[in-house]
Amino acid sequence: MRLVDSVLAGKPLVEQLRPYLENTPNIVLDVEGIDFTSMLIGELANLARDFDKLWVNQPHGMAMTNLKPSSRQVMEAVKFDHIIPIARNYNEALKRLFSGADASRSATG
Repeated sequence: MRLVDSVLAGKPLVEQLRPYLENTPNIVLDVEGIDFTSMLIGELANLARDFDKLWVNQPHGMAMTNLKPSSRQVMEAVKFDHIIPIARNYNEALKRLFSGADASRSATG
C-alpha cells in the first residue's frame, strides 16, 4: 500500500488504514517519496502496535519498502527497523513476510 496517499489525507494513519489492518496479516508499506518526521515515525509506531494487537497469537508481519537513503538512515539510527523491517523492494518484502522472517512478530518485538 502506498503510504504517501495516506500521509497527505490529514487523518491519523491508524484510522485510515484500519480496514487493511483488520483484513490482512501481512502488509507492505510503500514509503516512496516520503521524508520521515518524528510525528510520522510516531504514527507508524502506533500503526505497528495496533496491527500487533489485531493479530496477536497469529502469524503476521509488516515491512516498509522504497525508502529514500536519508529516510533509511533515520529509521536505522532510531532502530525503527526493529519495529517495522525495511526491505529493498516489494519482492524482498513479500519474501521476508511469507518465509516467516518477519511473520509472527509480536508487540514485544
